[in-house]
Amino acid sequence: MATPLDQSVTTVTTHPVVGSTTPPGRLGLWARRHAVFGVVALVALVARVLVVVTYRPALMYLGDSGAYLDQAWHGLWPEDWRPSGYPMFLRLVDGQAHLTRLVIIQHALTFAAGIVLYAVAVRVTRRPWVAALCAVPMLLSPWVLDLGQFVLAETLFSVLTGVGLLLLAMPGRPRVWAAALAGVLLGASLTVRTVGYGPLVVAFAVLVVTATAAAVRGRREQGTDKVHAIMRVLAVVLSFVGAAAAPMCAYSGWSLSQGKHFNVSAHSGYFLYGRVAPFADCAALPADRPVLRTLCDPRPVAERTQPDTYLWLAKSPLRQGHTRIPKGREELAGEFANDIVRAQPWMMLRTSGDYLVGYFSPVRHENATTSRADTWELPGTATNVLPESDPRSADGYYVVTSLRTGLAQRLADYSRLGYAPMPLVGAGLVAGLLAVPVARRRRQPGPPPMYWLAGGGGLSVLAISALTAGFDYRYLSSVIGVLGAGAVLGAASLARALRPAPGPTAPLMATAGAVGGAGAVSGAGGNDARVPAPAGAVPALVLAVPAPSPSEPASAGSSDASGPSDASGSSDPLGPSDAPDAIEQSRPVRSSGSR
Repeated sequence: MATPLDQSVTTVTTHPVVGSTTPPGRLGLWARRHAVFGVVALVALVARVLVVVTYRPALMYLGDSGAYLDQAWHGLWPEDWRPSGYPMFLRLVDGQAHLTRLVIIQHALTFAAGIVLYAVAVRVTRRPWVAALCAVPMLLSPWVLDLGQFVLAETLFSVLTGVGLLLLAMPGRPRVWAAALAGVLLGASLTVRTVGYGPLVVAFAVLVVTATAAAVRGRREQGTDKVHAIMRVLAVVLSFVGAAAAPMCAYSGWSLSQGKHFNVSAHSGYFLYGRVAPFADCAALPADRPVLRTLCDPRPVAERTQPDTYLWLAKSPLRQGHTRIPKGREELAGEFANDIVRAQPWMMLRTSGDYLVGYFSPVRHENATTSRADTWELPGTATNVLPESDPRSADGYYVVTSLRTGLAQRLADYSRLGYAPMPLVGAGLVAGLLAVPVARRRRQPGPPPMYWLAGGGGLSVLAISALTAGFDYRYLSSVIGVLGAGAVLGAASLARALRPAPGPTAPLMATAGAVGGAGAVSGAGGNDARVPAPAGAVPALVLAVPAPSPSEPASAGSSDASGPSDASGSSDPLGPSDAPDAIEQSRPVRSSGSR
């Protein structure tokens, strides 16, 4: 292998502006670099303050909010209709006694998650404006603002899954500590909402791929021993698995100690019955189990309603006129659901696909089999309760004790804007998939791991909910932050894959030109492009960077999972930053003074 002294050298001469290395100068550079995100963060902070002062003390959803508060007030118990992770959180922050404190904490958590998302995205994309765009859904989505004001588990779930996925999205070789912390957060999310299985599986798959790829790259470029490489992969993967299992096993052990089962959630068959009842063909049920037909809806499929009407109304076939489910009926509902899924798998998949696509509609997606959309918009009125005669009354409703009418109406108008960008979110996710074959054909890097983690983790929640529960914007609200970030990265990846290949000196020219001072860029052939130096500039600093020989493999920096380190100017959405401090992050092989 050629040594640095044997290689051709590209010389970059730059003239930093006087005072740019002083602390005030560095602060100014930093502020300009992150100015776009600063504006987004300021608007997000103001929006959260407006939501808190408009809806006092909190928004309540009847009936999950009451059930969560009931556990927090009267003691925790396992195998409730919902996991007990959120009531545990309520007791931790004393939220059941101080609702205003609770919603402020929830808004602060999503705000902090938005900052973390930006910090990771700016390292992945190396474009602050692209990173700021990635953070916009987490910070400004109407659904995030709305659910932050509710006494509901969605905000806690979104923060646990979002930060857990982001820890694994950091560029470079996977780190054991990051994998362990991500595992704890994603495992804990299952004790809050059981749809957390999706992000957990996605995170595991991406971690295995990235850790293995890093080990292979280390062996190829650094000659790492095979056993050492395998042990490194196992250390990262096992730390994630063990950390994820810890909260799940602790919760399940607590359930077992209370005389229940060793599991995180019960009643899965109950909810699956509600999911299949709207399309179930009872003629497909086993003939030797006539009791199952007592759970059938005699109406034609076209006249049936959404899943909640089969679960909570006393007049449903499940409850048979009782407010409580008769003994043995819940187990029967689980058997009914399993038989229908086996008999009508294509109907299950088709309806799930319809639900999944509905989330990306530019307008409210509502029909007879979906939940109400207005419940999850920032409200303009004190409640949206419906009369019992309305078939959608089983879907629940919100209520708030006090609201500022003028502000509430403006926030409600803003909330209805949340549907319009959803086709763009879907298009961005598809663009990331298209970027894979395009990048392979053009010998460009594909989408970064953050795309697969954010987009895959968000879609997995929507897919699992569509399969097991139905359509409800409440599920979208818990993942719109990471889903939107994945869409931005997908679009940026396709744009990068389609751009023309850069010239050999383009990265250095882009970086040098961004300094704002004068300098000369010399190619290996000695041709210089000189810019006159401004008055008062300090003497030039000359950096010599060796050009890789054709026989050498690309450096880790040029094939980093976060994207290529070569860019033809600022048009590359996933290229190196054009900020002035990019020069400070480089490591020159030698300076002209040491030649």
